[in-house]
Amino acid sequence: MRTLLTAFLLALAVAVSLYSGGKKEGAEFMLHVVTAIGVLSAVVMAVYGDRIKRRVNRINLQIEKPEQSDNFFNEVTTLSGKTKVFCHHLRVKNNMPTEPVSNCRVWLVKILDENGGGSFEEKLKFAVPRLMAWAPREYSPDARSFSEDQVFDFGRSFVEQGGRFEVSVYELQGGIFNGGCLAGQKRQYVFRITADNYIKARPIVVELRVERCEPMDNWPYKTCTRVEVKS
Repeated sequence: MRTLLTAFLLALAVAVSLYSGGKKEGAEFMLHVVTAIGVLSAVVMAVYGDRIKRRVNRINLQIEKPEQSDNFFNEVTTLSGKTKVFCHHLRVKNNMPTEPVSNCRVWLVKILDENGGGSFEEKLKFAVPRLMAWAPREYSPDARSFSEDQVFDFGRSFVEQGGRFEVSVYELQGGIFNGGCLAGQKRQYVFRITADNYIKARPIVVELRVERCEPMDNWPYKTCTRVEVKS
């Protein structure tokens, strides 16, 4: 594409030079060349436009655990009354902060369960990806534009109710979704990141397991949740 652009500008410059020198026939010929290059460029963009955009677009987004996690509990109201929860977050990092990402969204596209052989399989299947919510939810929970990074809600652990993990999908998307994780269970959550100016959208796997553990002074509960970004 750069070659075509260079040829286009060079031919245009030659045409202007010839016309200024009184060589109209040569100038007309070069204008035909300019037109041909323009048509060829349009055809190339129509056929290979997406590939060219992928090569030019240097934005690279990844999901990782935030540098700082909560060291306190939140309280929510359930049917059985108020209970403590521990909130889990994940961070989307832009590795090219000089190129801001526009209207970024995080989608949960798949959940994999560990089977007896140590591998994972898709037992829970859903046709429509679930949108995750940016934190805090009071400000643009569905889409964010940013240069460096933003944090989204991954889920919460009900530490007083057997340690079950509840994934925090965006509630205004509608429908009923139960993609949580119970004590003794291990699941992989597969995400895709989309944005107006980001087209890679590769799958990113976050592994979560709810382990049974011995209560300690700094964690007086019988379960704990481990989160690991795999890819």
